[in-house]
Amino acid sequence: MASSSLNPPHPLKVYIASIVGNTEIRKQVQRTLFILQSLNVPFEQIDIARNQEERAFMQEHAINKRHKGVPLPPQFFHNDNYIGNFDDFEEAVEDNVLPEFLRLISSTVSRKETSEEPEDEEEDEEEAEEEGEELDEAEEVEEGEEEDEEEEGEDKEDTVSAPLTRPVTATIEERKAEDEEKVEDEEEYEGEGEGEEDEDEEGEDEEEEEEET
Repeated sequence: MASSSLNPPHPLKVYIASIVGNTEIRKQVQRTLFILQSLNVPFEQIDIARNQEERAFMQEHAINKRHKGVPLPPQFFHNDNYIGNFDDFEEAVEDNVLPEFLRLISSTVSRKETSEEPEDEEEDEEEAEEEGEELDEAEEVEEGEEEDEEEEGEDKEDTVSAPLTRPVTATIEERKAEDEEKVEDEEEYEGEGEGEEDEDEEGEDEEEEEEET
């Protein structure tokens, strides 16, 4: 906002021209005032169209290497020290360093804030890496648990299949043993029958011998 006669002048002084025939200069003045007022930047507005002494001061001290010829508004001063012209102002707006350009904050503070930003970025990167490591560990634990569950499932399948195969094997062996026992019993039975027949024949022979005597 512009200063009034009741308030002390602000360190920041903006030299403008309320009456100017150049359309480009008029647009630059309007844009400068709009930006400063929208950001609530305190400044003293000096109209060189109404003050010849201020016009002479501006033309004498607004020496800019980037601009040749008579200095044209808007021009920026801080405590009567020249800051720059509209091109410098516009670059400060685009580069987001307007407070430093207008001397609202010192450049050392700005450099400190800039130097602290990489530290914050490094901390964020370290936190992101730690989170990534924790996620990797959690995934490894989950994979280990899944492998354990798979091994347990395989063991259960083995324990289930073992009882099923063992009775079958045992049953086959038992049947073989029973068949062998039957064969042995049959052989013994046949042997006993043959023994009885031999005894009968011997008895008949003895009877015949007795009869002959």
